[in-house]
Amino acid sequence: MAFIYDTIGNYIDKVCDKYPDKEILIYPEGNIHYNYHEFINLCNSLAKGLIKLGIKKGDHVAILSLNSPEYIALIIATAKIGAILVYINANYGKNEFEYVLKHSDCTTLFLTNGFKDINFIDNLYSICPELKNFKPGELKSNKFPYLKNVIFLDNISNKNMFNLEYIIKTGKDVQDSVLQERSLKLKSKDIINIQYTSGTTGNPKAVMINHYSILNNAFAVGKNLKYSSEDKLLLCLPLFHVMGCALSAILCLMRGAVLVVIDRFKTSTVLEYLSKEKCTAFNGVPTMFKFILNYPELQKADLSSLKKGFIAGSYCNPNLVLNIMNKMNMKELTTLYGQTEGLTLCQNICENPMDKKVNTVGKALPGIETKIVNPNTGKEVTYGILGELLVKGIYIMDGYYKNIEATNKAIDTEKWLHTGDLAVKDKEGFIRLIGRIKDIIIRGGENISSTEIEEYLISHPAVKQAAVVGVPDEKLGEEICAFIIPNDEVKVTKEELIKFVKDNLAKYKVPKYIAFVDEFPTTSSGKVKKYMLKDTAVELFNLNNVENMTAASQ
Repeated sequence: MAFIYDTIGNYIDKVCDKYPDKEILIYPEGNIHYNYHEFINLCNSLAKGLIKLGIKKGDHVAILSLNSPEYIALIIATAKIGAILVYINANYGKNEFEYVLKHSDCTTLFLTNGFKDINFIDNLYSICPELKNFKPGELKSNKFPYLKNVIFLDNISNKNMFNLEYIIKTGKDVQDSVLQERSLKLKSKDIINIQYTSGTTGNPKAVMINHYSILNNAFAVGKNLKYSSEDKLLLCLPLFHVMGCALSAILCLMRGAVLVVIDRFKTSTVLEYLSKEKCTAFNGVPTMFKFILNYPELQKADLSSLKKGFIAGSYCNPNLVLNIMNKMNMKELTTLYGQTEGLTLCQNICENPMDKKVNTVGKALPGIETKIVNPNTGKEVTYGILGELLVKGIYIMDGYYKNIEATNKAIDTEKWLHTGDLAVKDKEGFIRLIGRIKDIIIRGGENISSTEIEEYLISHPAVKQAAVVGVPDEKLGEEICAFIIPNDEVKVTKEELIKFVKDNLAKYKVPKYIAFVDEFPTTSSGKVKKYMLKDTAVELFNLNNVENMTAASQ
């Protein structure tokens, strides 16, 4: 693979020159259509507006919004002027929002009203009440010393904030040559994005990513997916995540594919527009695909055009992958594996044998090296032996913003990124994921993979989803607790599930505790927040004293 030494804005300009009149973006809920010429004009207008506002190369510009055409345009606009776009998770509550806004040192915040029961404006006024005392662009806040500008993406008038229309209007004073001069000064290795990790434990860390990593990763993944100018992707993955931003939006812009954008995932809406727009591609996390496959009216949807896409974000059960291929007509579905810290690291391709496609995450992408090491000794293990997956290569982050200690812990002196994932590599280079190291349960000295027990529980017809965690135990150190989302159509008791596991797995892998729940707490990318389940189990089974005793003895 010939690597791309370019900037995102410059690369997209070249694609626009190639397909000026080709439709590139559809926002069906607003009946909005853009061809490449119209879209790049919007990007340039936003970029010039930001220059007029005083945004300089390296300034941090944050966005808090659901998916929209303006969101995608802002991704390209900030890349064109060298501003670093900070992606804020739309699901954040006030405390998380405050942490990220303060930690990221943003000068400018783009936001919308919010959605459902999350009001972005109210949350902003709550954490920054002094905003009410200043005119647009003149904010002075001790808590947020860098923040000066707040901009509505919804074009709503507010005495304390600019709106998008104003930014575009003022940008007309900026000559095209000024934007071009700014763009030409940028380099491919310049940091252009800050993506916050999912935050399954503690505060999220701010991952810094450059143009080079994003462009080359998106190019490699798109090539493996065989996306082309003939494809049409339904985009519902959140743009504040690398899978939505780099691996869907930017990837499709690079390959000339049409983006059908919906603001967020909703099963009925996804199926409606997959059918109406005759989409050929869909990217999603396991949770999304499970909702679609379990939707009562799935058979009524016309998925005859759908054929390709990827599934990623968390562990993919082999049966789930097969069901997607067969029931959603996605014969060219590929699995991929990555992290915010390294974008996509491994990917299957359509030509791989079926057993590899459903049981592994494929091989390392071009530009990536992998090795499996013993987590305790750090020494590389042989093929077929379980250990921690380490990766090295061109897509690895530049580091965590303002957190050198965490950066050095994640990336060692030889530039290997420690993924924290347990995996096995075969002689052909295929990687099979087993689970997270932190999810390993140590019961009486036995190391137990929670993923193995979850996978077995899911094979029971009465179990829709399962999540297994370790909980404190006075005698064994840890015991096994299984949280079950039941299948409404098939009934089962706790005793029957325990017997089911006992009859087929080793005795030490049998859960001591089982709890039936309606849903799991998850991150925006569908990862289960197991630390919350552990807390729930401690309360549910009255293990507080055990926990305190265990913690005191460590």
